[in-house]
Amino acid sequence: MHTPPVTVGERLTLTIEGLAPGGEGIARHEGYVVFVPDSAPGDLVRAKLITVRQNYGRALIERIETAGDSRVTPDCPVATVCGGCQWMHVTDTMQRSEKERQVRDALVRIGGLGTDEADALVRPIIGMTHPYTYRNKAQYPVGRVGKQLIMGYYRQRTHEIIPMDRCAVVADPMNRALRVARDVLQAHSVHAYDEMSGRGQIRHLVARYAYATGQVLVGLAPAERLPQAEAIATAIMAAAPDVVGVLENLNNRKTNAIFGPQTRLLAGASQIEEILAGLRFRIGLTSFFQINPPQAEKLYEAVAEFAGLQGHETVIDAYAGAATIALYLARQAREVIGIESNEQAVADAIGNIDANLAANCTMELGEVETVLPRLLAEGIRPDVVVLDPPRGGCDPAVLQALIAADVRRIAYASCSPSTFARDAKLLLAAGYRLTGVQPIDMFPQTFHVELAAGFSKP
Repeated sequence: MHTPPVTVGERLTLTIEGLAPGGEGIARHEGYVVFVPDSAPGDLVRAKLITVRQNYGRALIERIETAGDSRVTPDCPVATVCGGCQWMHVTDTMQRSEKERQVRDALVRIGGLGTDEADALVRPIIGMTHPYTYRNKAQYPVGRVGKQLIMGYYRQRTHEIIPMDRCAVVADPMNRALRVARDVLQAHSVHAYDEMSGRGQIRHLVARYAYATGQVLVGLAPAERLPQAEAIATAIMAAAPDVVGVLENLNNRKTNAIFGPQTRLLAGASQIEEILAGLRFRIGLTSFFQINPPQAEKLYEAVAEFAGLQGHETVIDAYAGAATIALYLARQAREVIGIESNEQAVADAIGNIDANLAANCTMELGEVETVLPRLLAEGIRPDVVVLDPPRGGCDPAVLQALIAADVRRIAYASCSPSTFARDAKLLLAAGYRLTGVQPIDMFPQTFHVELAAGFSKP
């Protein structure tokens, strides 16, 4: 093993060459890779090594000697400390270019494709015209400074709350509603929960927003029942006209989880209504739904293209969630069967199926690696299988079941290029052909990238 050419504490002048999948800038010193958080391609920085490993190091910027052309001033006063938007200091054009490159690189490095083949298969990324205020869900921890309630995001790698009144990527009606909720709680002398002592009341404020209807739900997430909960809810709705309902979700467990098992309606409606691609969805406080509806519609269009439906097909939608993709495809297929392991998501899916009168769409509760082989063994022969797994990708048993059943067409949606490329390698080795990959910038200002892809068997 060679000795790294750097030591912890050493200061280097580095040129940032690109952005890594985890969001950090990439530089090289004598061929040794150094990751630099909060940097932008083209930056010349003076940085201090904080970590040295055999094959890479990590350094923190002490000063920017020369800013690269891709560096911009973030549209948020806390962007550099809250950690939610890792790339807000990078131009939108560079963000999209780097995400597109990362999809191609994953297919080469992990999927085993040649560079020219990956270049030919990966399409230009679909971005947003206005890549801000797109999130339809916000979850803020609540704390206090002196006697004042504050809300915001945690400082990177800590549980220190960075106070804020507005998040640049959260839909503005939610920003307004949450400011009102915080101020109403303050006026009612509600105390912030303290993680260390386990004492206090309000832990989180949550909001959901529907683009199509403009409706907002506000959720109060306390550690104990709020004694004036109904009065607080009424005051929030009176001061924030967009809010159609206020709910309380009790979570008295010592955990990082925001929601507990009990939700009760305090005032107004328990759900909001969203319309996506002509489909109606009822969204509750804890419902499963895409964070960025305009881009989700672009994702569904790409999935449908790769599915290639003509109206006579049987489709299995694995990892179906609340049946958003299943319902989108049900209009073009004979039958769609969704598989989902989360009971709440299945309940939401059944409600969405009923609301859209989609009689050809059904749900199966259970793990995909268990339910899919059972359906295939029972004689169901899907023409197309849609895979939309969590970040960890598909369980190998799922892919092996598809291969064994000789499923001819697969449409794959992924939020992780690396695990997608891993799964693609297995499918390619089994005789499938990758027909195309469409990256989608679902989460602008962050390093996350979504994609849709198609596989077929001759």
